[in-house]
Amino acid sequence: MVNPSFELHTTELSYQEENKIGKWKFEQVNDFKNNIDGDKIRNVIDELSVYSNQENVTKYEINTVVTNITDILIDSAKATFGTHNFNGNMLNCNRKHNKQWYNFDCKKAKKELRKAQRMYKHYGSNLFKERLRHCEYYYKSVMDENIKKYNREITARELRDTGFGISEQFPKEINDRRKTLWPFFQEARRQSKKAFFRRDRLFIDGVEFFPPEKTDQKNSGVTRQQPRRNYDDEGARPKSTQRNNNGRQTKLDDCDLINCDEFIFSFKNRHKLSNHRSGGIALGYRKYLEKYIKPIETECKFVYWFTIDKRVLNLPENVFIGIVYIPPVNTNYTSEEAFNDIELELQRYSEKSDYIILVGDFNSHTANLSDFYDEGDIDDFVIDNLTDQSDYTDVYMLDDLNISRTRNNPDKVVNCYGRTFLEFCKNNKVFILNGRVGQDVIGRPTSRNNSVIDYIVCTPHF
Repeated sequence: MVNPSFELHTTELSYQEENKIGKWKFEQVNDFKNNIDGDKIRNVIDELSVYSNQENVTKYEINTVVTNITDILIDSAKATFGTHNFNGNMLNCNRKHNKQWYNFDCKKAKKELRKAQRMYKHYGSNLFKERLRHCEYYYKSVMDENIKKYNREITARELRDTGFGISEQFPKEINDRRKTLWPFFQEARRQSKKAFFRRDRLFIDGVEFFPPEKTDQKNSGVTRQQPRRNYDDEGARPKSTQRNNNGRQTKLDDCDLINCDEFIFSFKNRHKLSNHRSGGIALGYRKYLEKYIKPIETECKFVYWFTIDKRVLNLPENVFIGIVYIPPVNTNYTSEEAFNDIELELQRYSEKSDYIILVGDFNSHTANLSDFYDEGDIDDFVIDNLTDQSDYTDVYMLDDLNISRTRNNPDKVVNCYGRTFLEFCKNNKVFILNGRVGQDVIGRPTSRNNSVIDYIVCTPHF
């Protein structure tokens, strides 16, 4: 019986002939076989018999036999299923995508989604179901990101040479400080120096510039060059209240300045301007490390990324570290997409480096549940026939490093964030270090009431 898959070949050849063969119908398979020219088949067999007795058969002779067989099958298909004229406008393999924002990243994400759909439809295991869920979210995120980027470019192009522009809107306090620094910015540009603003901070040749009259006012800690005011009469802002800080949390907005002689601070705030500051992530490091540590600005508000130069740790690639803060469950800031947003950026940076760390407050209770796919979680057929086991789990690397697969955790509670966090670790092949390595091998609480909600996770290559 002839394999129906030949339809793909006949269709491709028929495009060149401007005639398309009708759709394959399995119930006509006997007609197809009967329409095969027996004389031509015997001629092909005779040719093969001649070539089998030759010591050297040329590539041209082999191609001739293949072409003859193809022609026989095409003639039979035309006689069986019929043909119709093919309009070249119906299919143009070389045409450009009509969506101008559709780039290589979109194409790659769509390819992965289609693959995940086929795998789940064929095998139906929970492993492929989870991979399909992740691919669906990743595809949507990539598409949305490129659409927004394209729309911004189109808007900027339309406003070009019109006297209008697009700029970020800052609170009055920040605008006032920018106005104070503006003359120094202009002077630096006139002297051909590299000068730029970062919110209300001016950098000249890579060094933050302070106005002369305010240099002596610098001190360590969080300060405000202009005091917060009471806007009751203006109705623009509530009263400010004093609040004690235990020194272990980051509660800032864009009006806050962190000035410390020996340190450099950068931060990702929850709010641009707020009387009641909450949330946010800060990064601080000594000034002599500035050339080795580079903060990365991203759209995800739950993680603040930075890189450490590979020379510091003597590694073949730079280290990507993400400081994480996920708001607690059942609060006004709870987000169901927090882990998905972090996962999207994690996968982006995993293409650049094998050395990735996530550290911070995940607000997740995981007890002692596994953070990797065990051999029993993967179908035997998948292990034996489909792919290598290392495509789904790197747990064997824990064994090679003599690190326990089981985590010691004094917190025996599991919440919804915890289960999502564990799936996050499994899908991205990262491991929780709490209760496994170093001085925390016994498993210590990270919060009150013997709770563990702060974690450090990393790729196994460390």
